[in-house]
Amino acid sequence: MSDAGTFIHGLKEIEPGVQLHYVQTGSGSETLVLLHGYPETWWQWRHTMPIFAEAGFRVIAVDYRGAGNSSKPAAGYDKCTMARDIQCLLVDHLAIQEPVYLVGHDIGMTVAFAYAALFPEGIDKLILVDAIIPGTKPFQHLLTIGKL
Repeated sequence: MSDAGTFIHGLKEIEPGVQLHYVQTGSGSETLVLLHGYPETWWQWRHTMPIFAEAGFRVIAVDYRGAGNSSKPAAGYDKCTMARDIQCLLVDHLAIQEPVYLVGHDIGMTVAFAYAALFPEGIDKLILVDAIIPGTKPFQHLLTIGKL
């Protein structure tokens, strides 16, 4: 994985019948995990992944449950379950023991936020992009009437 322009695809079963697709590049000592928005996939990161890899990161972009080449099960779309999916992929399958830089864009932000809440020891930095932050007025408004 030393070539920052090379994408390596993987598929990991995180629970019976549910697989997560992920793409990685780079071989740095620090890991950057990218969670896409809706209705996107890992593909949204294809131009930025090599840049981060060249900067010295191991870069992993995940198609979370229900998106891209990951499984689309009937249930499990609450953000805590989806965050546990990511944690299982990173820790159990990819054997990442050090805290990661976690980037969540759009809906991926809610999964990243849940990950940080559930696994704070697993986060070095949390980066939220195009995000409505839980607990704020816009977030409450969105929950109440469904739009900003």
